[in-house]
Amino acid sequence: ARCDFCVLGKPTRIIAPKIQRLITPTVIGRRKALLRKKIQQRQKSREEAAAYHKLMTKYAKEMKDQKVARRRSSASRSSESDAKKAAKK
Repeated sequence: ARCDFCVLGKPTRIIAPKIQRLITPTVIGRRKALLRKKIQQRQKSREEAAAYHKLMTKYAKEMKDQKVARRRSSASRSSESDAKKAAKK
């Protein structure tokens, strides 16, 4: 962090810390490890998303099939009741 340094009778000076970030083998290794972790996490999330999508499509298909089956059974019930009414007359 930079800061202003004032002395009476002299112009204001800005002082900044003299820090160097050394590129050591440890730092390089840490960066590579972080990059590897990010890549693995991205791949894992993609796989999980694909699995979830597959599960949801399966669920949607099952629900659609149930709906069609209910329609068919109610349609056959109504046609049977119509046939009984016609037979009574």
